[in-house]
Amino acid sequence: MKPKFKGQSWPVTLSLCGAAVAYVLFMFLPEQRSIGDVRDEVDTKRQFIAGARKTDDTIEVARKELEETREYCQQFADRLPSEAELSALLARINLAVKQAGATTTRFEPRQATHYETLRQVGLSIAVRGSYGEIFDFIRRLETLNEVVWINELRFEAPKQAGQEIICEVNMGFFVANAEKSD
Repeated sequence: MKPKFKGQSWPVTLSLCGAAVAYVLFMFLPEQRSIGDVRDEVDTKRQFIAGARKTDDTIEVARKELEETREYCQQFADRLPSEAELSALLARINLAVKQAGATTTRFEPRQATHYETLRQVGLSIAVRGSYGEIFDFIRRLETLNEVVWINELRFEAPKQAGQEIICEVNMGFFVANAEKSD
């Protein structure tokens, strides 16, 4: 059997080829571009999620450090004497001099420096005694429950052998600020 459409097959073939080219140009390629755009968007979001996981770790570390800082600050605040305990602290410092066997030659509280929730009170004290007595006094200062900062420690050598050493100590300690503390 012979096909009956012998001369008419070229127009059909050309129209099918034209339809195929039109499909590729107007349907397939634009869809491929949009699929590529979607893939790029998905990759970007995956990278964002991976970065968010790292951020979560960083936030957790920061939260832990914040908690440790708050705990330290609370421990520090618990060691602060109140305004009412200030004179008792000064008396304990004077008692530390006597217990060490030294003599107080000057005892001058300084002007307080006010901060938001606490204030730093300065104290200048001159102590006379032997080398061992002076360092016993400093050791006693360091064992006080309150936070005492020795800002300056100055020794005056004796003029003659056998005389006592004079030690001048400028220190500061913190007191809870009655108006602003929690």
